Amino acid sequence: MLLQQINANAGWGRVPRLVSRMPRLLHDIRSHPGWLPFFAFGRFMAARRLVSALAVRRGGRVAAVEGACRGDLIGPTVREAVETLWRDGICPGVCLSPEVVAEIQAFAGSRPCQGGLNWTTRFWPEEREAVERATGQSLVVGHFPDNEQDCPTIGRLIRDPWLHAVASGYFGTAATLLDVRLWWSFPSSVQSRAALKLAGQDTFHYDMTDWHQLKFFFYVTEVGPKTGPHRFVRGTHARRPLGHQVSPFSSKTDAEILATYGPEAMMTLTGPAGFGFAEDPFGYHTGATVQEGRRLCLEVSFGITGMLRRRDYGGPAAMPN
Repeated sequence: MLLQQINANAGWGRVPRLVSRMPRLLHDIRSHPGWLPFFAFGRFMAARRLVSALAVRRGGRVAAVEGACRGDLIGPTVREAVETLWRDGICPGVCLSPEVVAEIQAFAGSRPCQGGLNWTTRFWPEEREAVERATGQSLVVGHFPDNEQDCPTIGRLIRDPWLHAVASGYFGTAATLLDVRLWWSFPSSVQSRAALKLAGQDTFHYDMTDWHQLKFFFYVTEVGPKTGPHRFVRGTHARRPLGHQVSPFSSKTDAEILATYGPEAMMTLTGPAGFGFAEDPFGYHTGATVQEGRRLCLEVSFGITGMLRRRDYGGPAAMPN
């Protein structure tokens, strides 16, 4: 009932959003002993740097190497990618090979996806509008659960040495695979701020899943200005005003982002099918809403502790936006 009420409320204020996340927050705290201190302190730069340093000390230091992409990936060397990430928090220019793009597209076209506020509504992309009308839901995204197990190409890609070397070089210690996501994004005919926020669209925010995290995003279909391009604020992975750190909410309006960081820090990433980039998701980012067509995107996420994997809780990040 609460989710239905929130879905009907286009504004979806911060209190209802926090209430709606509370059951999952309590589940995470009970299931993972390290989640409570992370929830309390994980938004603070100093605390994140301290835990990252302890992880390096415990696991041993890993230096960035000169390895280059080959096979499934095309892009910069490991060292070039890591140095760009340290500076900007994002590194564009790593791409999937055409063969990998075709194989993932074929996989996504062979089965229905899952969406809705509880990620349980199964539908084919071609039937999305009819399912929206029938259910009253805003189906802005449709996920493919267990894609790394069901799609051999994705299963091979997540073991690629370049991805692991970049993540480990960026962290300074061994990287742990946290999550693999493949999903469609759609222009929904049923407007819902709740659905957009759960999908991480149209609102700048940062992720809270591990003390140090790195994600690789790949567009599996062409993405232009109206097809839901990803947006990132350079430098916010490492520099943030104290007022943005003490807030219990991870999201900020466009006006707040522009006033604090300036337009020169804003990046909008468009590109052909296969275009990709590495990103520290603690930096402010968002996916723009899809206005036409549909977007297929692949995400591979690494962390330093593996404290909370998405498959442990089956939904979007537990921090309130």
